Amino acid sequence: RIGRMLNSTKPTLPSSSISSTSWYLTLVLLVLSNALIKASAFSRLPTNASHLQPLFSSNSEDDDTNNLLEKARKLRQEVSAIESSKLEIQKQKDADEQALQAAEREAQTQKGKLRMRYSAEVPILKDMGEEVMERVDI
Repeated sequence: RIGRMLNSTKPTLPSSSISSTSWYLTLVLLVLSNALIKASAFSRLPTNASHLQPLFSSNSEDDDTNNLLEKARKLRQEVSAIESSKLEIQKQKDADEQALQAAEREAQTQKGKLRMRYSAEVPILKDMGEEVMERVDI
């Protein structure tokens, strides 16, 4: 009886023994169960792509495909080589910059030590009569 309702092009309500709400719920459950059956059948397909190969394929198409796949593999290798060389160059630049900054810091430290060696703090009398200690280079 429900199968006839699903196969008919124009849905009609069954006799009064089933309420319209329960009829719609039954119809929805049948549609969902059919969808689940189809989905589970689809999930059992093989995972490799061998079932997608055409039945009659020419060798030239296979050769073209293999050539394109090989070119793509080579391009990926070239890109990865370029990326790795870029990374190495960037690492070298960063190391050079850090060495330069360390050398500048060391030069500043040496300059500060030299100034401290040849300077002295002396009291200076300011305008308002106050004494302020200032470092004077000799």
